[in-house]
Amino acid sequence: MGKADIHIHTTASDGLLDPRDVVEYVATETDLNVIAITDHDTLAGAHKAWQWLQAHPQFPLQLLWGVEMTGAWFKHLLFYWPDRPPARLPRRLTAPARLMRELRETGALCVAAHPANPFSMAGPDLRSLVMQGLSPDGLEACNPAAGRRPEKRLRKLAHELGLAVTGGSDTHGVLATIGAAYTSFPGSTREDFIRALLTGTTDAGWSPPIRIPIATIARQIVQAWFVRPGLLQRTR
Repeated sequence: MGKADIHIHTTASDGLLDPRDVVEYVATETDLNVIAITDHDTLAGAHKAWQWLQAHPQFPLQLLWGVEMTGAWFKHLLFYWPDRPPARLPRRLTAPARLMRELRETGALCVAAHPANPFSMAGPDLRSLVMQGLSPDGLEACNPAAGRRPEKRLRKLAHELGLAVTGGSDTHGVLATIGAAYTSFPGSTREDFIRALLTGTTDAGWSPPIRIPIATIARQIVQAWFVRPGLLQRTR
């Protein structure tokens, strides 16, 4: 089974990690096969990660282009592209249904990010999308920011709505937390991961917890709210 961490943030948005450091760490220090850089409302971090991997073909790590879009009412959705992403993204704070329509047209796959988080597409939101024929492909059942308690409820919701189950670390500031939650899938390549997501054959799991220093948490809060506040970023 392959392993993927499809929810990682960098200095391109509100994270503390350089995208190139992320991919180098994952390629040399972990057993992950696929990752996605999913900065808020920008593909700049994913592009830097892609450039590093292009310059280091000796590493088998594969990158899935991704972004975490901030929809209206601050609802967050993760989008992924099997190949290259679009040149421009929709405006942030666009209604989630419109985000889905516009990015589906570019070939994007979609996962509901941290549905247990207040900034999320929770059960009623997801049911509304499904009723409109705009069902996401997956639901993030394992995310360390929410802890392990909501997992059972989220798995039940994914089953009810017919969505694949995923996991992601939602890493912002510590390299060692990459892979803290992950998605497992049959195979080992990006194409295998996409196939598994579309056929509902992914699963989510946990790695041993990592203690994050209080100072790092404080730096990340400053980065998110003052240095690179999401509402002031340009969509790229």
